[in-house]
Amino acid sequence: MIGARWVDPDNFAKGPAHFFDGAPEDRREKLREDAQFRVAENYLLSGLGRHAPDDDVDLAVRSLYALSLQIGDKPYLMATNPAASTPPRSARSPGS
Repeated sequence: MIGARWVDPDNFAKGPAHFFDGAPEDRREKLREDAQFRVAENYLLSGLGRHAPDDDVDLAVRSLYALSLQIGDKPYLMATNPAASTPPRSARSPGS
């Protein structure tokens, strides 16, 4: 999703570029360029940006398939309910 929305110039113009519409007009374009550059750079550094766009989709499909195999017919991946992996507040250390 990051590559499709932030790295592809056409999709960036349709979506994330509008996050900066409320910025002062004299700084708006520079903010857009800087944000797009930083996201694209992090995308590349994460390793995902090193794949061709079609490969990204294939990797996402394969990842979701692998996750579905892990989950199977269980309602949650690691527990029987969503809060089971979080200890009750009384069992946590102070400040957590």
